[in-house]
This record gives sequence, C-alpha cells and structure tokens, in this order.
Amino acid sequence: MASDPLLNEPHPSPQPEASAIISPDAPIVRPMPPVRWWRRKGIRILAMLTGLFAASLIIGTLCFNYLASQRWQKLVAESKAAGEVQDFVASLPRVPEDSENFGAAGALRMVASVRPADAKTAEANRATLQAIGYDRDKLAPDLLPAPQPSNGVDLGIAWSPEDWAEEYRTTGCLQMPAPSGHSAKDIIAGFARNYEDMKPLIAAVSRPYAVLTPEWPERGYRAPVVMADQAHMTPFISLARILTEHAQAAVAAGEPQMAVDDIRVLLRLAELVASDHLAINALVSITMLKMVQEPVWSLLRSRTANDQQLESLMDSLSRADLRKILLDCYRGEILAAFDWQQWASTHPEEAAELGTKSLAATLAMHVPDPQTAGIITTLVVYAPRCFGQDAASEFVERNKNCCVLPLRDHGIHAHFKAMESQRLRYSDSSLPTRIWQFMNELQWKPIQGIALNAVSFQARRNQAIIACALERHWLKQQSYPERLEDLSPTIPGQSFIDPMADKPMRYQRTDHNRYVLWSVGLNEIDDGGKIILGKGEIAQYPGLSPSDNKGDWVWSYEPLVEDGR
Repeated sequence: MASDPLLNEPHPSPQPEASAIISPDAPIVRPMPPVRWWRRKGIRILAMLTGLFAASLIIGTLCFNYLASQRWQKLVAESKAAGEVQDFVASLPRVPEDSENFGAAGALRMVASVRPADAKTAEANRATLQAIGYDRDKLAPDLLPAPQPSNGVDLGIAWSPEDWAEEYRTTGCLQMPAPSGHSAKDIIAGFARNYEDMKPLIAAVSRPYAVLTPEWPERGYRAPVVMADQAHMTPFISLARILTEHAQAAVAAGEPQMAVDDIRVLLRLAELVASDHLAINALVSITMLKMVQEPVWSLLRSRTANDQQLESLMDSLSRADLRKILLDCYRGEILAAFDWQQWASTHPEEAAELGTKSLAATLAMHVPDPQTAGIITTLVVYAPRCFGQDAASEFVERNKNCCVLPLRDHGIHAHFKAMESQRLRYSDSSLPTRIWQFMNELQWKPIQGIALNAVSFQARRNQAIIACALERHWLKQQSYPERLEDLSPTIPGQSFIDPMADKPMRYQRTDHNRYVLWSVGLNEIDDGGKIILGKGEIAQYPGLSPSDNKGDWVWSYEPLVEDGR
C-alpha cells in the first residue's frame, strides 16, 4: 500500500475494474499501422494508367516522327526521280529584255518591288503607284467602287453609266467633270489622267512575254517563299478595276477601239500577275479574267466594233491560257512547300514565329471563336516538327492528285471535278481527327474557289470567242448562222466546247435578230438556256457567283430575270 507524503497516511493502490481484466484466453489486438496513400488500390491504378499513357504518347510520337519523316522523304525522292525542279526561284520564268516584256512597260515596271509597309520603297515608287491609281492613304479596293460582277453576262442586264457617274461623284473617288448630259463621256474624262498612263501599256500589249520585274531575288523578300510580301497585288487589282470601268464607259460612249484596247491590256495584266507561280497569283489572275467578260459582253451587245477589232479581241481571248496559268501556280505551291520545310529545318525558332503569325491570320478569317482559335494555335505551335512534315505531305499529295495531274492529263473540268469530290469527302465526314487535316482544309478553301471560278471562266471565254465570231458573221451577212459548225473556219476547235459537258456549246437564234449561247452549268444538265436562282441568290445580287446559279450559264443580250424571278 502506498502512503501519502503530506498526511503520512497509507493510500490504497487503485484496483483494476472487473471489466478491464484481460482473460488469458483473449486474442491479442495489435495496433494498426498508419495508412500510406500510395497503398490505396485506386491511386495505384491511376498512377499505372498515367504511366502507360505517357509511355504510349512518347512511343506514338516517336513512331509518328519516323513515319511522317519517311512520308516526306519519299515525296522528295519521287520529285527528284521525276527530274522536277525543287527550287521555286529557279522555276520562275527569266525576265526578258524590256523591249519584249509587257511587264516592263510604263507604270508596270518594278511594281512587284513595291511594299507599302516599307516607307522607303513606297516613296521611291510613288509615281508608279499614282500612275495606276493606287492611293497610299486608302486601301486600293476602296479606291474605286467594286465593279458589279457579271450583271450582263450572268443576268443579261446592261451596265448603267448614269449609275456609275453618280457613284463616282458621290464617293469622290474619281475627279469627275461637271455633268455634260453624257455620263459615259464624263466618266472617260474622269479617267483622263489614268488613261495617259495606260498608253504605254496599250503600245506594249503585243509584246511576246509578260513577266513581273524585277526578278524574285532582287525584290528583297524575306525567306521563305510562302512568307513573301505580295502587297503589289493590291495596286494590280486597282488597275484592273480602272481598266474594266473605263472599257465599259468607252462602249457606252461609242468608242469601241478604246474598249478593245482596255480589254487586251487587262488580259495581258492577268497573264503578268500569274508569272510568279503562287496560288495567290492564280486567284488574282482569275479575278482579272472574270472582270474581262463584262466589257466584252457590253461591246458585242452594242454592235459598234468592226471586223478588225473583233478579230483582235478574239485573238487576245484565245491566248488567255488559264490551264497553263493554273498548272504553273499549283506546281509553284508544291515547290513553296519544299522550300518551307527545308528552311524550317535550319531556322526552327523563326519558323515557329512566322508560322504562328500566319496561323493567327488564317484562323481570324475562318474561326470566329477566339478561344477555339487560341486552342488550335497552341496545339499547332507546340506540336512536334513531324506534324508539319505530315501536313506538308498531305498538302503536296492532294495538290498533285486534285490539281496538277487532272489539269495536265485532262483539263480544267477534270480539275474542278476532282476538287468537288475532295470537298464532298470532307463535308460528309465528322470533324477531322488530326489538327493538321484541319489546317489543310483552311489552306484548301481558296483553291476550291480557284477551281470553281476557273471552270466558269473557261465556259464564259469560249462563249465570248463564239460570240465574236457570230458578230463578225453578222457584219458580213446581216444574219446569224443556223449552226455553230458554220463558223468552224474562224474559231479554234476547243473554243466550241462546253467545258462542263465536253460537248459543243448550245446555240439558238432568237426572234429579235439575236441568239442565245449556254453551257449546262454546275448541275451538268441542259435546262434549255435557263438560269435557276433562288430567293437567296437574288437577294445577294449583284454579287452573283457561278455557284449561285443552279441552272445553265447563259450568254444572252436580253434580261434573264424579271422582278427577281
């Protein structure tokens, strides 16, 4: 017994309670160890799956690196084996002597070196820019109102000089004289300064070559080819608009020779622009060629041109070789892809920077959601280099299969059909599972537009050549032939052909001493010379495009629509 030191009394020891007494037969309970988080089964499985995913990603990237590299190397080897030039600059035509080059005439000389962002270059070429109507303080597309596209050719509605004279005076974009009562002559007077600068171009229109000056290496472009500044396209488009509207005014004023001169210069200008062999050049060239068809339609409708003028116009239209223009530009795009991959391999950081800027500009046009565009940009920027090689391989292969080979072996219509097949293939499928496929689709949209406008222009050009021959027949006999075959001695064989049907163009005389020519159009069905427009297409007028008309492509001098029908 214990004792209490203060009281000096014994203190009884505490006795265990009966319930606390452990029986000798009771099992021994050991204390539980602390739980470790990594021993939990779910965590272990998650860690294992994460490791497997990371390993799969690394292995997959390595495999894809190898396959993409092999795919690209195979394309390069095939190109070399076929003896194809792989240097973009070497593929361009050499600049001929000035006396033989339409591109060296007057205001056209050295325009390709003009870059408005470069103050020094722009100042040195100020006279050139002003000569072709390019105002540095404005965007060139706003310099003149956009010409109403294909009002006469597509809808049979004549150009109105009164409306355009009022537009010029209202906007102040052309220094118009006081109204004289003859709007067409007022417009010609307003273009007087520009037309003085056109005279050297008219004098040089028959030169054998049309090549941009100076040569590519002398323009001071920054590598690579795809990043070359194409700012000179803007003044060229401005010049094409001036020529188009001046030609229309010349027809209305009874000056057919002036109109023929403008049309011939515009055709050579389209050839000149395409001499750089890039898709943007092909797009601008086709835009110019489509501008030609309006003043040609107006001139033939007016019956003011003589036989010599009509023959000259036929010759110029026949030389507009759109098939060659497209072939050269598509091949140039392939070489530009080779150039980019070679340059990117030696300049990875600069390539990433330039690629990001280009991608941002492209997505701004095609992806309205900024957040989505940002995610796509991030994925592309941080993707391995093999993704770029695979995207380039996809672009080159598709370019060959849908553009170069159909054009080379069959013609523009085959190219258009190949592009349509490719478009339907992707429109029917779900969203691309590969980001580089999506980027290729963004790159491919302009080429789809080129194919559509190319086949449309080919049909319209053939119709214009036939129409010139018909007017020459009218001048001699005061009547039109019963069949187009009667004109065969005066028309190149392929100009009879409707490219949408690979058969002769449809032709019928009318009761008003006129005629109707038509192509079967996009639906490839003969609708009897009738266009088919929906309410939406009429609402979009005058911005009518070939895809808006679901019927025939008709060449008629009488209105094809009445009250929006």
